[in-house]
Amino acid sequence: MGQGSVTPCRKDGLRSSAKSKIGDKMKNNIIEENNEKYTVVTLSDKKEIKIRHPKGRDVRFMMSGGGQNDSDLLFRLTSNLTCLSEDELENMDAKDCTMLLKEVSNFLA
Repeated sequence: MGQGSVTPCRKDGLRSSAKSKIGDKMKNNIIEENNEKYTVVTLSDKKEIKIRHPKGRDVRFMMSGGGQNDSDLLFRLTSNLTCLSEDELENMDAKDCTMLLKEVSNFLA
């Protein structure tokens, strides 16, 4: 995806082909779509990823991991909020993956 395009999620967690225009000046933007808030994070390759702001249901989803350690739970939640698979997160450049994980963990602080 080019600069200004976003990886959006549908309510069912699948990627949508729709694109949203996001301002290019800020590294992270907060936007609202369909009564949901998202933080848009720009990765090192200029790809923009939308992170849906979590709700209680997301915390419950994360905690239903059953016996997973904290890092596994954070990857699971990040995957759910970004519509990226855990495999995509694991194969992402460390700098970009860390940025997404940090942004998601900030929601829980």
